[in-house]
Amino acid sequence: MLGRIIGLLKVNKKLLNDMTLVTFARVIDILIPLLTYPYLIKVLGLGSYGSVIYELSLITIFSVVINYGFELNGVKLVSLNRRDKNKINEIVSNAIYIKLILLCCVSTIFLVYAYNYSEDRELSLILSLCLLQYVFANDWYYIGMENVKVTVFIRLITRIIFLIGVFSVVKSKSDSYMLGWLYAMSAILLSVIYIYHFVFVEGIRLTRFRFRTLYYYFRQGFDLFYSTFFISIKDKTTILVLGHLISYEMVVVYDFAMKIVSVLTIPIGIVNSLVYPKFVRNKNIKQFIYVLLTLIGYGLSSLVLSVLLFNFISLDYFNIDREYKDLISILFVVPLLLSCSQTIARNYLNAFGHRRQYFAAINYTTIYHFVCMSILIVISIDDFQVFLISVLTVYIFELLIRLYYFLSTVLISENSNSNSNSNSNSKNQKY
Repeated sequence: MLGRIIGLLKVNKKLLNDMTLVTFARVIDILIPLLTYPYLIKVLGLGSYGSVIYELSLITIFSVVINYGFELNGVKLVSLNRRDKNKINEIVSNAIYIKLILLCCVSTIFLVYAYNYSEDRELSLILSLCLLQYVFANDWYYIGMENVKVTVFIRLITRIIFLIGVFSVVKSKSDSYMLGWLYAMSAILLSVIYIYHFVFVEGIRLTRFRFRTLYYYFRQGFDLFYSTFFISIKDKTTILVLGHLISYEMVVVYDFAMKIVSVLTIPIGIVNSLVYPKFVRNKNIKQFIYVLLTLIGYGLSSLVLSVLLFNFISLDYFNIDREYKDLISILFVVPLLLSCSQTIARNYLNAFGHRRQYFAAINYTTIYHFVCMSILIVISIDDFQVFLISVLTVYIFELLIRLYYFLSTVLISENSNSNSNSNSNSKNQKY
């Protein structure tokens, strides 16, 4: 079975190299925060560090609005027009125009939150500067141009500077604002580097603002924005509800566990990304089953290994009871659920053209998630175990609804094929 997967991944060397670099960048993005966890918890305390993570989760939700699906749609547009410099200028210009408009809208909402609802207005305002990077740090352009090493190098440099800054500047519990400024300045530095490279190296020139052209790109990216937005807010609103109901301390614990989960799901994302173009072209259900079963096998392996290894990891710096450590290990079943759920969603429902079912699964899961979170808020639950079980049921529901659409569409397809075969046989008998 593994041999069949390797056969599916026979793509050109350039694509594999780019995917390796993107994977490396994702690992760095996850590992650097993990490296700083013990130090920041020791210096700032769980509560102060938890408030920073809480605010950053809100920033992440707004960032999805600003990005507006260009991570996928932008790659496609740039890749198709990479040899047409004028078209590239038009694509990049309108992407920036759209993002600037969305930044203004999002910033207004965030300022209302900061002045009226935030428990730490100053920290909220400092971290709001992080929103700038989502306008100018357009990784999708470099991926579409097959020049991924540039964006990986830029992000690696800024991450290393941030890491050095954390250990150099954050020295006491009162330095939570300093940590906020480090995040903000890293975002501004990232934006400046991208702007410089866009203008002076890539030679990008902004085209004239035209409403009709802007509307064309806005409408074209709506479907991808719709899907990525609800998937992202589903994950990040969980942290917001946790901080609201229980404590910022538990926000740190939960965020730490989910970062480990993110590392475990990286291989799933890589394989799904690599085989997606093949399934779009050939729609081979047998090959899809091979990929699905292989990734489920990986999910089972990661579950067993992560639970075993987690017993040897010390969480003394969290200053939490043993029972919380056992509860966190419940989340290690998530990669197993996602190995099936994400594969069905992307490489079957989406790749095979079942877009109605694809978006319906997103809608139903989002509704279920918000119902669960609303119930927890209404009854003011403060039990971490109940909260984790509620989160886990969302992933289970998502898997079940996608599995239902997968099985139903496969059965419909088989019935239609059998009917067409029987009709052709009856016609042959007549002749």
